Amino acid sequence: MISTSLSRSILAFALLAAGAAAAQPSPQSAHSTASGPLSAPVSIVIYADLECPFSASTLPQLEKVAAQHPADVRFEVRQFPLDIHPGSALGHEAALAAGAQGRFLDMVNLIQANQKLMDRAQYLRYAALLHLNLTQFARDLDSHRFAAQVQEDLAEGRALGVNQTPTLFINGNRVEGEQDAASLANLVERSIAATRATPVLTDFSKPLAAEDTTALAFRPTATLGTANAPVTIVEFTDFQCPFCRRAEDPLHQLLASSGKNVRIVYRSYPLDFHANAEAAAEAVLAAGDQGKFWPMHDLLFANQSNLDRQHFEQFAHQLDLDVARFDAALDSGKFRAEIAADRALGARYGVDGTPFFFINGRPLSGVRSLPELQQAVQLAMGDNPASPVAEAAPTRHFLAGSAAAGPSTVTVDWYIDLEAAASPAIAPILHDLTGRPGVRVAPHSFALPNHLNAPLAYRALLAAIPEGKFWPLYDALAGHPLPADEQAARAAIRAAAQAVHLDAAKVDAAFDDSGLGNDVAADQQEAYRRGVRGVPVVFINNQRIDGIQPATVYAQSIEQATAKSVALATK
Repeated sequence: MISTSLSRSILAFALLAAGAAAAQPSPQSAHSTASGPLSAPVSIVIYADLECPFSASTLPQLEKVAAQHPADVRFEVRQFPLDIHPGSALGHEAALAAGAQGRFLDMVNLIQANQKLMDRAQYLRYAALLHLNLTQFARDLDSHRFAAQVQEDLAEGRALGVNQTPTLFINGNRVEGEQDAASLANLVERSIAATRATPVLTDFSKPLAAEDTTALAFRPTATLGTANAPVTIVEFTDFQCPFCRRAEDPLHQLLASSGKNVRIVYRSYPLDFHANAEAAAEAVLAAGDQGKFWPMHDLLFANQSNLDRQHFEQFAHQLDLDVARFDAALDSGKFRAEIAADRALGARYGVDGTPFFFINGRPLSGVRSLPELQQAVQLAMGDNPASPVAEAAPTRHFLAGSAAAGPSTVTVDWYIDLEAAASPAIAPILHDLTGRPGVRVAPHSFALPNHLNAPLAYRALLAAIPEGKFWPLYDALAGHPLPADEQAARAAIRAAAQAVHLDAAKVDAAFDDSGLGNDVAADQQEAYRRGVRGVPVVFINNQRIDGIQPATVYAQSIEQATAKSVALATK
């Protein structure tokens, strides 16, 4: 927590601490730089330079240690090419291009095994060895498709003070420099032991009076979760605060793991010594005025070094906002009174820095780990043990061939962004699931912030379902970026529809169907509530599977869900 008094201790953050119901341990997902189950209690983030010999010796040891603790360790590689290795950046792009085809770590290991040959020709040889689609790989490499992701990882690392490789964060604790197997094993085993100890919130004081707790959550700007959840977390945040950014992952994982028990309420609290924090708070409220609060929220935290008017406008374009209206809101100072009111409210109840939480009126300051947040919620549930109120689920549009609903039916909810690079690879798996007896598959829209017209493509998919053209249209669109201009994107989607003999008039009607628009918005909100932050994500009767896993993972999950459904139906 950054505090005006600078008197509070900063708790270690958990960049990828698990909490949501997760799939079984599995290899690295396609288009992912992570390996290990989401449920792992130990999260390791390593900033590595593929041309750095110390990274090259440490990463294989990390893989071995993780393999020794398959249920307890999840690690993620962040790209951090150093200035002294100017050729390293292309190597990182090659690794990410391989990751788009499910072979990120394999490519990393090949590159690091021969650091004297780091060039395009060598990366193409490695791609052939890995049996990648060479045309796609070369296209991704030559277009520098993943250069932005490399720069984003670099910016994030620098914001966290990374200046050498490798640098690891093990459940938020920084470890710098080359690590041998014994050292890593010791660090991991200590971290596993620490996570098994019950956290004690010695500073989780008594709740405020009922009327004060109500005042904190009254007329919120933005919320996540069920409106009548028994636990409300009010978060006072500052978009320029690095500790607020670190708090986001555990907070969203808490929301995903708590079902309908938790609601999060956002409050602005820009600190005086952060020159751009108030402007960022205005930008997120201006985006919220057009229904894009949370996507802008995520973009601001992902770009903390670029919190200025020029970048706000770029983000507004990315989110397909009415930019003139967005600019007018910023120019008029329309939201300054609301921000001032939030700051006054926080100050009234003792907020002196960020992040600062009130959990059912109980104050809690600083970045907190997932176990601490879970314990806080359990204590707060004791204050208000009311059962969560059920809320309407988004409309499900089941694919043709899916089984009719019955007592033992398994429902597969599949979150889609057609522009995502991993979209083609997941299709055969879901196509197979659609034809399984007793299984019904429901696609849902989840557009990543920089994929402006993915919701339009999803609407076209819905129009294709009753015509029996879902899969041909999916295959035609999956993995292909759409034009940023909406009219150009419509034309591209329409052309793809015509190529698979789908009536273009029906696609046009879907583009402008307000009912489908509501379904897309409901899907996006439900996805945020469930902790979805990327695609593909599949829920099999609420068991979550992230990324692209071996077909056996889905089959086992369906068998378990079917057995459970049958058992319940025969009781």
